[in-house]
Formats: sequence, structure tokens, C-alpha cells
Amino acid sequence: MADRYNIHSQLEHLQSKYIGTGHADTTKFEWLVNQHRDTYASYLGHPDMLSYFAIAENESIGRIKFSIMEKMLQPCVNNDQGWISFAMHRIANDFLQSAWSESEFDFSDKVVLITGASGGLGAHLAREFAKNEITLNHARIFPYLADVTKSDQLAAMVNASVARFGRIDILINNAGGGVLSSISDPNLSQKMHQMMDLNFHSVVELTHLTAPYLERSKGVIVTISSILGQKANQYFMPYCAAKAAVDMFVKSIALELGPKGVRVNLVRYEEKRSEVKWITLKILYHFFFGNDSINNSPTAMRTNFQSATGSENLEKTLPLRRIAKIEDVSNAVLFLASDKSSFITGANILIDGGHSLI
Repeated sequence: MADRYNIHSQLEHLQSKYIGTGHADTTKFEWLVNQHRDTYASYLGHPDMLSYFAIAENESIGRIKFSIMEKMLQPCVNNDQGWISFAMHRIANDFLQSAWSESEFDFSDKVVLITGASGGLGAHLAREFAKNEITLNHARIFPYLADVTKSDQLAAMVNASVARFGRIDILINNAGGGVLSSISDPNLSQKMHQMMDLNFHSVVELTHLTAPYLERSKGVIVTISSILGQKANQYFMPYCAAKAAVDMFVKSIALELGPKGVRVNLVRYEEKRSEVKWITLKILYHFFFGNDSINNSPTAMRTNFQSATGSENLEKTLPLRRIAKIEDVSNAVLFLASDKSSFITGANILIDGGHSLI
């Protein structure tokens, strides 16, 4: 691995900075990573990898990233959840160490709770929020493994966050996912419950749990939704219904929480016409193999993305003639979470390159 991914020095640094004593065994962890490099090189290089990601995300209701981590770690962890947590700290640290430039937004001394931050947009947002802090060497990362469809786990996550940092300033409801279904699907009822639990009930529950802390800090809530909350799709009906519910929920609580000093906004984007779907693959490849080549070939990555989704002419279908960069979405989230949008609440920001105009 490249020098900046030196296992021993990175783990020793993380142990002292984030975890303390009792978890790190650098020799064992180095062996673990090296043991699986060839396996993952083949796995990530498979031509159907992106298609597999899309299918796996649907089948596991959005938890594919954690399942991949667990599979990698399981041969050595002996069901010790501490090891999984430790690996998550390392991954999060590597994400943040690449964020050297100062952000135009100031989130210093802010506690930001982001769901679905194990990959994709959530991981990118974690890095962007930490930019200001990382340059001052003050960034503190607290990855927490939780199933957002479980109320008790959401409560535990909020309690752990408050116990660790003493407050919550910004909530980013990002976790979500979709499944294929229609009115003729024999499993429609089950899938409808899954979609409502993952995309709607989790947002309601987490907003309810964090509201008292956000009222104290005069905080901000930004919820990530989809163009399918307002644009019907016969193949993703349960997902569309759940996202539509989220859109109205955001408007309603913006009215309720506004007088208490809490701003509530929503960002919608079209995942199919964005880089968010394949960005996780790029991050995983970069982390495990310390190889920058994949980052320097966006054309190749876009070709793979279009091939995997069956959308060879995505750019030609949009008025702006390009698909959305992950920064197009994250910049909107950062703006709404910052003081620069202090007079904006109840807004529904659409990021689709003009596709809704067609």
C-alpha cells in the first residue's frame, strides 16, 4: 500500500485520537487487509460490479456497505463488533484526511448527525462538513452502526451522540433506498412496509428524537429525498409513495419548528442521472488499494455507470447536457445547513439538471 495508507502508523494515530486503548492490534489488522486485497481486487474489478451494487442495495434495503465491511472483517473478528467499529473509524478517517481545502461554509464547533454515511452521498457529506475542522486538526469522527428502521437503535444512536458531544446542531436525514414493485406484485404489502420504514418512518422517528436538541442549538434539519417524491414511476411505486410522504412531512415540521428557531429543508435529486450511484465503488477502490488511477478517469467511470444502468445517453437527456456530480447535491445540502441560508425554511430544492422541465 502507499505510504499514506501505512497500516501501523494510521492505526496507532486513530487509537490515540479516537478510540483510546483496548482495541488496536495493528499486526492483526494489517494481516487482515492484506489477506483480502486480491479477493477485493477481483471483486471490485468485476464488469457487473455496478449492477451488483444496485441489486444488492435494493435487496438489503440500503445496507450493502455495512454488509460488505462485515464480510471483509468476519474471518478475523470472531463476531467482535469492536473490530467492525474500529475498521469504520479507519475508513472514516481516510475519507476526511483527503479533505484538505477549507470549506466556504463554516461548521466549526458544530455537531452534525448524518444517516447513511457509510458510503456514497453520506460519506461525501461527512467529508465536506469536516473540511473546516480537518484543517485545524480538530475534526472528531464518531461512526455509529445502526439500522434506521429500528426505533431502539435510532434512540441509542442519538443518546450516544449526545453523550459523546453534548449537543446536536445539524441533522442530515440521508439514509434511504428503493425496491422494484407494482400493484400486481404478490409481495407488495411487505415492500410497502419496508419502503415506509426505511424512507419515511425513520425520518419521522429521528427528527422526533433530535428535535429537543435542535431547539436548544437553534439547529437545522436537511432531508435527502428524490425526484420520485413528485414524479410517478410505475416500477418504484412504494418508494415514490414513501418519498412523497417525506416531502409533506418536511413542510409540516418546518411550520412547527420555525418559531422555535429550527430550520427544516429538503433536497431532491434524481439518482439515476447522478454520480452518487457509483461513487461508493470509487471510494472503496481508493481506500483498499491506495490507487488514484480510478479517480483520474471520470470518463471511464461514467461509461461503466451508464453501461451498468442501461443509460448510455444520460447526458443527452438533460437540458444541461451532463449528469449531476456528487458535489452538485452536497453543495445544496451544505448551503441549507449553513448560516448562509438563515432565512430559508420549508424549501424543496430540486437538483435534476432541468429534467423535470422535459
